[in-house]
Amino acid sequence: MRGWVERPNSVRLSGYNERGEYIEKDLHGIPARVAQHEYDHLDGILFLDRALQGTLLPVKAFEENRQELWPDDWPSPGARITKPGEFSAIQ
Repeated sequence: MRGWVERPNSVRLSGYNERGEYIEKDLHGIPARVAQHEYDHLDGILFLDRALQGTLLPVKAFEENRQELWPDDWPSPGARITKPGEFSAIQ
């Protein structure tokens, strides 16, 4: 199952490192999304708990790359404007 989860684009993490030193880290973009996703795991929150209603899509539509099965505005309005390869999380 795939779906769309809205998350803030930036987060600030704070805590203690392995030496007991207090640290803060600001994350933006993909690293911020990943941190929020992983934090959800620690809180026992599932992807299905966060997915926006109406955005869930069966995996079969992805596996077969059958975009004709995808709703027109999936996962969000304008989401399919970016062509494959135009976006990179590598900075």
